[in-house]
Amino acid sequence: MHATPGSQLIITGHHVGEPDRAGEVLEVRGPGGTPPYLVRWDDSGHESLLFPGSDCAIRELHHETGPDPTQGKKQGKKQGSKKQGKKQGSKNQEVSS
Repeated sequence: MHATPGSQLIITGHHVGEPDRAGEVLEVRGPGGTPPYLVRWDDSGHESLLFPGSDCAIRELHHETGPDPTQGKKQGKKQGSKKQGKKQGSKNQEVSS
């Protein structure tokens, strides 16, 4: 599992009806983006050091800004919209351990 500062961690609920828990990675303390991570939890604002388990997924939110919108206009409308759709789809993939 690898993360960077700004990534979102999502831990799935362990019981029926229990909500998922999300937080932002503030610091990566392991080598090469590996755990542990300093995380600020969205629900409480509390910061904690996390060694994620198999119930954790990472989303790279800081890469979701997308391409420059003026580039699609320089290309043909159909071609630009197809390429842009493919890029956006690949950026929203979650990675789990």
